[in-house]
Amino acid sequence: LVSSLDLNPENRGVITKAMDVFKEISGKGDDIEKSSIKLVDYYINNKEKISGFGHPYYKDFDPRAKSLFEVARKNELDIQFMNIARQIEHSLEDRLDQKFVLNIYGAIAALLLTLDIDSLAGESILVSLNNITLVTN
Repeated sequence: LVSSLDLNPENRGVITKAMDVFKEISGKGDDIEKSSIKLVDYYINNKEKISGFGHPYYKDFDPRAKSLFEVARKNELDIQFMNIARQIEHSLEDRLDQKFVLNIYGAIAALLLTLDIDSLAGESILVSLNNITLVTN
């Protein structure tokens, strides 16, 4: 069960939405760069945000996302979804002349897909992470 205390409403569904975006690009079978540009253009034209990108504090990179990807690489995980996430980040910057960093939620989304976890589990994972954070702080 998800209560309003478990998640900031702004973050609700972010991981699931990011996972769906990454799966969409992966499933096209096209060049990742071309697919990312098409996707970014679609979101820009419809004045929508792409879940998993941008952060109010981190402007160059999100160190939490960077750390997660480093751990994945050290453990020799498949980097397909990490590459898709990074390509979207580059496409956003190219199209908007502004950096929208891959944030922690986008990094978690890429890694969950790498671990073959279904996107329907994304929000549950976020709730669990938030609860762990509350308990450890």
